[in-house]
Amino acid sequence: MFKRCLPARTPVNSKNSAVRLIVTLRWIDPPIWRRVVVPAGVSLAELHGIVQVVMGWENSHLHEWRVGRERYGVPDPGGVGFDDDLIDECTVRLLDVAPPGSQLEYAYDFGDSWEHEVVVEAALNPDDVGAVPTCEDGARACPPEDIGGVPGYYELVQALRKPDSSEWGRELAETLPAFDPEAFSVERVNQLFRRS
Repeated sequence: MFKRCLPARTPVNSKNSAVRLIVTLRWIDPPIWRRVVVPAGVSLAELHGIVQVVMGWENSHLHEWRVGRERYGVPDPGGVGFDDDLIDECTVRLLDVAPPGSQLEYAYDFGDSWEHEVVVEAALNPDDVGAVPTCEDGARACPPEDIGGVPGYYELVQALRKPDSSEWGRELAETLPAFDPEAFSVERVNQLFRRS
């Protein structure tokens, strides 16, 4: 699941063994967020896999990272130059583009437009770090895939609470009756990390 794109070049020392991130799904209130610890030398490609697990996405859509004006992602495998401005995420490490105290953006599913803010909260001392990646905390369930983005999410939540809502909301609620927007389990995420 966590494809290694780069050789391990970053030495482990007291300043860079791991970093703590806060990942927040934008435009939803109350917020859907996760606090996760990742290896300091993680590439953006590996971080994509970690964010997919920690948030609960299914990794079935395109994605990209944004830091300022730079964009990182999976290059066009056909090599026809569909997106020449996209930098290969396998060639870039998180801390090379976003040191502690900074942030970057992660976009997932360009149709539903799920936008995430990723804050690089702190570098951690190796004595304070166990297995990585690991989820430390979080709140609320990740939205289901392919529901129409933030508007579809709000319609689904409304329909689950009030059955006489919009037609689209009722259809979503009938399709996803077991979805609980308040549910989140740190233990479940960490089980998934241990399996990968």
